[in-house]
Amino acid sequence: MEPAGVGARNLSECILLQLQRLPDSSLACKIAGSALPLLAEKQTAAICRMLHCTQEQVAQAAALYSAMQSQNQETAIALPRRRHF
Repeated sequence: MEPAGVGARNLSECILLQLQRLPDSSLACKIAGSALPLLAEKQTAAICRMLHCTQEQVAQAAALYSAMQSQNQETAIALPRRRHF
């Protein structure tokens, strides 16, 4: 379905559906699946321990989330609003 993430059951699933379309997103997918609350709290050290990665890798994954958020905001602005009668 378009856009990616529509119909997801929760935020984590929505993010996973979007990330799966991006190259080099495996760590970002792991974070979305198991450590999203830690990322929201900027607990990068805990994510590194949990997923056996470096802080630089977590920062790169976080950059993907930021890019997706910006793209989603632009799409939301560009879409016409539906009127409900």
